[in-house]
Amino acid sequence: MTHIIYKQWINNSMLLFKILVLTFSFANLSSCTEVNNYYATEGLGKVNVYIEGNITNEQAQAKLATEIGTITENIYIENTSVLNNIALEVPTTIRKIAFSNNTALQQIAIHGIGSMPFCSLSVGGKVVENITINGITELQNVMISGATTNATTLLCHDLVKINSEFSCYFSNSYTNSMSFFDLEEVSPSHQNFSTWEGKFSVFHLPVLTTLSEVEINLTIPILQLPELEQAIAITAGYYGYLGIQHIYFPNLTHCSFLKFRDDSKQVVVDLPALTFCLNYQTRIGLESAGVNALLHKFLTIQPPSGKNIFVEEDGPPTGQGLLDKQTLINQGNQVVTN
Repeated sequence: MTHIIYKQWINNSMLLFKILVLTFSFANLSSCTEVNNYYATEGLGKVNVYIEGNITNEQAQAKLATEIGTITENIYIENTSVLNNIALEVPTTIRKIAFSNNTALQQIAIHGIGSMPFCSLSVGGKVVENITINGITELQNVMISGATTNATTLLCHDLVKINSEFSCYFSNSYTNSMSFFDLEEVSPSHQNFSTWEGKFSVFHLPVLTTLSEVEINLTIPILQLPELEQAIAITAGYYGYLGIQHIYFPNLTHCSFLKFRDDSKQVVVDLPALTFCLNYQTRIGLESAGVNALLHKFLTIQPPSGKNIFVEEDGPPTGQGLLDKQTLINQGNQVVTN
């Protein structure tokens, strides 16, 4: 009998011990949960933030305020149907900001606090009217899409450097405006190819000095980059039509590849400071005098040999132009004219 009582006491003790262990574990788990919630309220936020669906302006701003924090890396504004105005305050940890398929979004404001060298920004929309970007000094990539149903105005202050692609795709049916007031450099690299497309009354890059490779298909009376000094490659009029009457880069000294094509023969290309060019192609309706002047200029453009000059669809060289053409060929350059 004593043995049975003792065994029962042991079993009860073991049961009590298990209950105590489970109670302690649950309490510890609850404590951990409280700590995590505490840190979430300290501004960590979420790694990925999504604004989507039929969210309203007020709901979107509240969600952004709650979920953007020091660990946030990606912000997606996509597939919204009601949202028409959004303002982003972004920390420097952001790696990606992407807008896509927002059917009612008209106003976009993005504000940062300095350099974001690893961040890719893709911004725009079908009906977007105004885009403002302020406070960010450096980005990895920038791609802008204008509206398809109306004109779009973009104003960007403070951005000084883009490390890779800088592309804009705007409508040719509406007259748009784009200004990057402080942009100085689109880092030169053969891996960075940019495209500029659309119809503009204002295309303003007043302090841009360095450019990588760009394809230009703009409609604007004059394209002027007053401070541009060097670029890897500039192709203007890739599709055969260039809606620009005058291209003026007064300080461009160094560009390895230049190509200008306008089948309507209405563009003037003015590069008075050019001193280095390896490949030059033009198809813009130059008359013989213009071809003569171009060939004479290339006598002093570096390098002395190894240049490729193609003006075979413009007017034929005459007089001194023929002599300059032969001199260039004798120096080891390829020259093809009409």
